[in-house]
Amino acid sequence: MPDSQSPKPNTREAILDAAEAVVTEEGAGRLTIDAVVARSGFSKGGVLYHFPSKIALLEGMVARLMGTIEHDLEAAETAAQQAGEPVASHLLRVIADKRHLESDLPVALLAASAEQPHLLDPARALNQRLWERIRDASSDPIQALILLLVIDGMSFNDLIKFKQFSDEDRAAVKARLIAMSKDLFQ
Repeated sequence: MPDSQSPKPNTREAILDAAEAVVTEEGAGRLTIDAVVARSGFSKGGVLYHFPSKIALLEGMVARLMGTIEHDLEAAETAAQQAGEPVASHLLRVIADKRHLESDLPVALLAASAEQPHLLDPARALNQRLWERIRDASSDPIQALILLLVIDGMSFNDLIKFKQFSDEDRAAVKARLIAMSKDLFQ
């Protein structure tokens, strides 16, 4: 029996959950309003009220993913300030963690953006803000850019499912990058 004190699930979030499930399990090409209706259990009118099109669903999914990443970045900044450590090192750690997602959602969103390039605009904007923040905090902006590019390269390998190195190697590279970043941000 459900707990009467539990908050009612947010309809919009439940619809996004259903859309993400369709995309990750069946691919972005299979994302339709009807597929989300079937997966979510909501009426077609209910889904269309919140998301009037497939593009609106994809935009909502990207916005939610970006919101999650921004929340984690804010938490990292707070943790760094409380520990008296450089914020940029903590931000790099979050970037390295978030860009290694086990979910197929980023792949599906990337595929969808081939037809709708504007879908990645929020990710581009977040990336630009992060780069500027890290660059401005660095004693060596080029070295900071190299660290970001290495993280991006590792992320690209994950995105296209290249498995050239083990999880242990990945963890070791990440640890080395974080250690290198501590010298850049003091």
